Amino acid sequence: MNNPQTRRRQRGVSAWTMIGSLLIVAGMAGLGIAVIKPGGRTSATASITTAGGAAALPAAVTKPAAPGEASSQVGRSGASSGPGPNPNWHGTWRGATPGAGLVITAAMVGACKWVNATEPRFDAACEAGYAKSSVSLADISRRFEESVALFQRDPSDFSISDPIQSRLLISRIKPGNYRVIWMQDGSDCGMGDLITDGDLILRVVDCRYRHQISLFTRER
Repeated sequence: MNNPQTRRRQRGVSAWTMIGSLLIVAGMAGLGIAVIKPGGRTSATASITTAGGAAALPAAVTKPAAPGEASSQVGRSGASSGPGPNPNWHGTWRGATPGAGLVITAAMVGACKWVNATEPRFDAACEAGYAKSSVSLADISRRFEESVALFQRDPSDFSISDPIQSRLLISRIKPGNYRVIWMQDGSDCGMGDLITDGDLILRVVDCRYRHQISLFTRER
């Protein structure tokens, strides 16, 4: 038979066991409150415990930057993800000679229809699109000087735009690499390339019979 002292010891142990259980329950409830917001959704700042017991922080989501039309001029313009040229090209552009001009929209580049192709179809009507590769201003200048030398050797079957004026137009574009819009009007030697730098467009026609440089300025 148990004596009174033994019964008091058992009641003490039971009391401490009950208190410990209540503390454990209270601690778990507090953790649940800290992690779960009202409505049952987990807080975005709550850490996730890995299998090894370490807390893994939520990964940050970053938005990729869009490439510019002038790759050396960071932030000058963004690339268009949909059909048509980047809006940086849109507008009315005035040429250096009277009557020369160019209107660019999402559907048209001058009189040429915009197509999502990197190369012209020479049997097609007037079309335009983004070229596969960019071009540097240094390459444009170098290629024109090669044509000047060719013309000086044999001008009979080849023409160039005025070298002094053409060099001046090229120099108005900032050095760098530029995205190219090609244009093809369907005629023999009807190919031309455009690059844009802010409010300027440089047009280069470089074919078997001629090499011409022209510049267009955006109308405000």
